[in-house]
Amino acid sequence: SDVVVLWGERCWYNMVARRVAAACHKPVLFLERAPFRGMLVADDRGLDRSTSRVTECYECTEEWDQQALDEWRVLAGFSTIEPQSGGTMGDLLMEIGEGAQPYILVPLQVPFDTNMVFRTSGRVCDNLSLVRWAVETYPEARILVKPHPADVFTRPERLQWEIEQAGATVVRCGLRDLLTLVDSVVSINSQVVVDAAIRGVPFTLMGDPGFWPRSENVNIDRWLYTLRWIYYIRPDQLAERLLQCVR
Repeated sequence: SDVVVLWGERCWYNMVARRVAAACHKPVLFLERAPFRGMLVADDRGLDRSTSRVTECYECTEEWDQQALDEWRVLAGFSTIEPQSGGTMGDLLMEIGEGAQPYILVPLQVPFDTNMVFRTSGRVCDNLSLVRWAVETYPEARILVKPHPADVFTRPERLQWEIEQAGATVVRCGLRDLLTLVDSVVSINSQVVVDAAIRGVPFTLMGDPGFWPRSENVNIDRWLYTLRWIYYIRPDQLAERLLQCVR
């Protein structure tokens, strides 16, 4: 073969495949699901923030088509990374109650996901420490905590109790409705921040996600354009990306 293609990066069998590829002097292309529906990450350097080509692509995007970006954001705003769950905005407001205080969304992540194990930094390195940080940092706000729908490792009753003890509120409605309501999102490195950026909702990142450039003062429009049109690919563009690896 001319190139080794891996799904993901950090699992043990991928680490073995990388060593074999290096010993055989073969390039490796890392694939992963992108935050945008129907698109892929395809990076020959890696999927971590320190290794991926996101920063390189972002810094090369000095000009972009703002009209195309604005039109795409309108369409992208109708969907979210997470499928929309049941319930309406009215159900959400009945669940949390209405108030004048700002709402801060804290989307939780799967505890043993690669993003949580390898792409965190500082003292905020797990779901509970993130919730506590948000409560301490925004005492005037209502902290809304959304459990990850794929988290089968955490007991729901225990999670509910820990979040309430921290002074926050658990919500289980759809992400699209939540992003319509909240004033800001706080996350370690959840792809929910990409959904927030598409809708113009401010966000705070506490970790090192592979989709975030290492540049200072990142321009959100420039970053979204870079991801959508330069860094991420459609499945039909995979052959071209593979050819780039062997040239």
